[in-house]
Amino acid sequence: MRIRSSRGATDVLVERGALDALGTALPARIPGFSSTPVLVHDAASPKGLVARALRGLERDGLEPSAVALDLRGGKTLAQAEALCHALLERDCDRTAVLIALGGGAVSDLTGFVAAIYLRGVRYVNVPTTLLAQIDASIGGKTGVDLPEGKNLVGAFWPPTVVVVDPDVLTGLPATEWSSGFGEVAKYAVLAEDLLALLEATTSSPTNDPALLDQILAMCVRTKVRYVEADEFDRGVRRALNLGHTIGHALEAATGFALLRHGEAVALGLRAEAHLSRALGFASSEFEQRVVRLLRRLGLRTTIPALDVDRVLAFARHDKKREGDAIRFALPVAPGETRMVDVAELGRIADAVRSLFESA
Repeated sequence: MRIRSSRGATDVLVERGALDALGTALPARIPGFSSTPVLVHDAASPKGLVARALRGLERDGLEPSAVALDLRGGKTLAQAEALCHALLERDCDRTAVLIALGGGAVSDLTGFVAAIYLRGVRYVNVPTTLLAQIDASIGGKTGVDLPEGKNLVGAFWPPTVVVVDPDVLTGLPATEWSSGFGEVAKYAVLAEDLLALLEATTSSPTNDPALLDQILAMCVRTKVRYVEADEFDRGVRRALNLGHTIGHALEAATGFALLRHGEAVALGLRAEAHLSRALGFASSEFEQRVVRLLRRLGLRTTIPALDVDRVLAFARHDKKREGDAIRFALPVAPGETRMVDVAELGRIADAVRSLFESA
């Protein structure tokens, strides 16, 4: 698949075994590909995946180097600065190509550095988690977090190529599958054919490769469609924020420790379906359909009670805030969303409380 943008095109390659053929696939798609690409990965990434990627590059005569990021404390400006120093130590100039291997945090941070280092260099995303393969790696949104919230510093800087290899998901921890399924649920609300598939299947994507490939393709096509229609997230692409306004606030309010990103998105999706119904947009039946979808995917739909005011404070720092109102992409029906500015914090507080186990 190809995404056309004002900065050129992004090729999205979805192919089993692609990780082992990076040295062939990337130079064929990137004119003037650097002979010394820099592989950026999380220090906690499986060593086997890093080694396979390096071998895949070296087989074709390239001389890659690797930079390991310590992302235990999240993706921060300090980590971005450290990566810039590592690139300077390697004498990287504007012909450099960075290859982000890992989950969404790696692609977000690597893409951000690619946007600012020497005012812009090329980069490639090679996502190794389900969430990153269907969402974070595609679309050109890059950034790092601040203590006040997620992705508050960033840039639109699309990757030149995205390489999605379903084989790398083998052995993925259960928590990563769960996080990825949160984004799958979002796409299912946006794409009625995917929702119907998930509601009809009795298999689990974790042990059904054909079903997983089908889900991956449908999610990626949906993301590509929205990104190409709205490169800078000013219109229809905002539908991809389903579940994220409350989800991001839940992540931040719990110190980015209790919930994986996709788990927070799933909870946000449930809360925002509740808000949509309370505001008269979604039906009760559709709200329950969303809840059943989350449970079918094995996602949590409740959490212990939190400080609601703290959650609301983080929601007010969200990038999508419009003045005193908080902007939501609310689910209305399968394939239908509605952009709504909500100034009544009590309505949002009720939606957050609907998630509490005691509700």
